[in-house]
Parts: sequence; C-alpha cells; structure tokens
Amino acid sequence: MPVITSCNLAHPQIAVLLAVMLDSAACSLPISGFPNILSFAQKDSSGKPFLTTTDFIRTGVPIGFVFIILVNSVGKYLCHFMGL
Repeated sequence: MPVITSCNLAHPQIAVLLAVMLDSAACSLPISGFPNILSFAQKDSSGKPFLTTTDFIRTGVPIGFVFIILVNSVGKYLCHFMGL
C-alpha cells in the first residue's frame, strides 16, 4: 500500500481562478463592499432610502446563479485554454 506524504494538487491556479470568479458574485449583496454600502445608505429628501434589501436580493440572487453556472461551465474551459 503506497504512503501518501503530501497533498498533490495538479493545478492550484485553477482553484484560485475559480474562487476569484465566485468571489465577485458576492458583490451583488447590500453590505458586501464599500460601493454597495454607500448606495444602500443613500436617502431621498423625505428620508426614504432609494434602495432596499429586496432590491439587492432581487438582482443579486439571479446574478449569483449566473456566476455559478459560468464558473462551472466557462471557467473550466477558460482555465484549460490558459494552460492551467
């Protein structure tokens, strides 16, 4: 029985590239980054916020699903063509 002495990752760059692609999908949530916090905090003259959490969820959830599909389909081939 062979002894495994270390973890062998064939191409760790692929994991990093795909993780970065998925990380950018999280930016569609209200408190995920500084620009989103600023836009979430803006109010009109009557004190009513321009954007609500449901506005971010309504657009953020579909964008998240699109990114998951893109990473699982296009991301694999992108890594292949980049030679990773």
